[in-house]
Amino acid sequence: MPEKPLDLIHGNLDNKISVQLKDGREIIGVLAGYDLDFNLTIDKATLVDQEGRKGLGKIVLRHNNVVSIKPF
Repeated sequence: MPEKPLDLIHGNLDNKISVQLKDGREIIGVLAGYDLDFNLTIDKATLVDQEGRKGLGKIVLRHNNVVSIKPF
């Protein structure tokens, strides 16, 4: 049986992930939590863009900014 999106996200809890954002930037960090709307809490987050990398600490990503999520 195919996995549901929430099952895939749940399977990556406490693991390092890469999140592609709508504006082309990428967030790399540890998936600390999520809700049913696909808002994500990322711990030890690092922003990666054309200017380099910037540590962000713990952040919450609103679902409408997320394009894709993958294990890192």
